[in-house]
Amino acid sequence: MESIYDDYGIYYDAPPLPSTGVETLDATNVAPTSATLNGNLFSTINGSASCFFRWDTEDWYSQNGTLRNTTASQSVSEGNNFSKEINGISPHVRYYFEAYATEGEEVNGGLDAFEYGTATVTTLPATDVDYYFAKATLNGESEGVDQVYFKIGLDNPPSGHISKIPAAASFSMTVHKLARNRTYYFQAVGVDSEGAEQYGDILSFDVVLPPGDPAYVTKLAIHGQPLVPLQTVTLSATDPDSIAKYGRRTYSLNTQLSLSQDDTQIILDQILEDNKNPRVNNLIVTFQNLKPGTLKDSVITADISTRITLINTRLGLNTDYFINNIKHTIIDAGMSYTVQWRLERIYD
Repeated sequence: MESIYDDYGIYYDAPPLPSTGVETLDATNVAPTSATLNGNLFSTINGSASCFFRWDTEDWYSQNGTLRNTTASQSVSEGNNFSKEINGISPHVRYYFEAYATEGEEVNGGLDAFEYGTATVTTLPATDVDYYFAKATLNGESEGVDQVYFKIGLDNPPSGHISKIPAAASFSMTVHKLARNRTYYFQAVGVDSEGAEQYGDILSFDVVLPPGDPAYVTKLAIHGQPLVPLQTVTLSATDPDSIAKYGRRTYSLNTQLSLSQDDTQIILDQILEDNKNPRVNNLIVTFQNLKPGTLKDSVITADISTRITLINTRLGLNTDYFINNIKHTIIDAGMSYTVQWRLERIYD
């Protein structure tokens, strides 16, 4: 209420003067290329007003603070809603819009926003990476897209493509014929109905030999007649990495004496105690058909007790050895030269 005095100096409260009031309502019928903007004219001075909308992209408004696009005006009676369809918008783009009304003075109803299809694509870690079968499973999640696929390659960012498949909340693809001992980079990609692409993060995985179980001595078994231990053997890991790193170990017990079960168990327990930690058996390294050059010179001049370091990531080797035996083989009048080293691991 507004306080005023009349011609006789009497003070009283009078109703406020009418004004134009408009409110921006949520957009409806939001589609990939069109949307309906809505507003409400809740008060006027003269019972009706000329109403319209302004709209633009979020990026433009954030940088410039203005809305460049204006719809045609329409006459609206007080207390009524009004709407206008706009076209030429793009999916996955956020738009700002605002309702306006004018009865000589322009007023606005406040900013609102809309966006069609908030698309997201997430790259998830690869699973089932198999060195022996040279394959891996790529995984991802998607929302608001029609198709998905992966980019994959040895370079970062990856440039190779896998064929598109229909989108799903969770999706996976298995890739084959991978190069061993290499690092692959991959990225999930989503494609919406307009062909626009959404990208997940770039992740990586290594196609390497998995670490083997150590070939610890775990059990000793007796073969032969009761109480006459002829042989004992160990049960060890059988994967090639573990065998190369820790070796297969077999122990023999030969005796002419008949031992009691208790005496036999004492011997077995002692062997188990002495060999419970992983070890690498002696290795044999062969250099075949050496040709004249630096490699041949260094190999044939190596002597007993020369210290050698072997590094082979595929076999899990990174250890120092001594040469404890050397064998040279020369054939074809010296044209073919082969050297064989027997190596013993160094325990510093």
